[in-house]
Amino acid sequence: IINNTTGGGFNMTMEERLCCLDAKPEVASLNLTPDMSKFKLKERKPPLPHPRPAIEYDDCLPFSYKLVSEFAKAMKTRGIKPEIETYHTGGAWVIQDLIQQQLVEKPYWVQTVMGVQTSSYPTVDNVLHLVREFPEGSLWLCSAIGPFQLPLTTFATLLGGHVRVGLEDNVHYRKGERAKSNAQ
Repeated sequence: IINNTTGGGFNMTMEERLCCLDAKPEVASLNLTPDMSKFKLKERKPPLPHPRPAIEYDDCLPFSYKLVSEFAKAMKTRGIKPEIETYHTGGAWVIQDLIQQQLVEKPYWVQTVMGVQTSSYPTVDNVLHLVREFPEGSLWLCSAIGPFQLPLTTFATLLGGHVRVGLEDNVHYRKGERAKSNAQ
């Protein structure tokens, strides 16, 4: 199954984020809520590819009900299943809006994203709280960032949920040990 992201990279336009749908993946991510981030990237010096100065990023990706609906419509017209990504319980309101507009169909494929700035703190209690907010007919997928990945994806598996793992979310397998591959 090919799953493309409409989350894209920082400083991308919304039109650029939608371009991945033209490849007609089976699934594509659908972010539900605004996403604030604040971080620093060190200077990238030659001989590394793509040298650049240090970067300070402090911005918000301004997802709105209208924008999320437009992304969902673009997916529906192409026959692409949305991977509905929620970062906190506020996303439940947006899921209900998509259902009322008939832009998503059962089974709803809902992913909790834990441990990202402005998302829910990556705790067992918060995972349970998010799952309780899902509409009937949902399949649940848990992803967690960095050191939270293995504990929360293990917890999700024990609850009968699905998991997302890999180098996009975490470059370490355990503290001090870099992952050798996505499979690990």
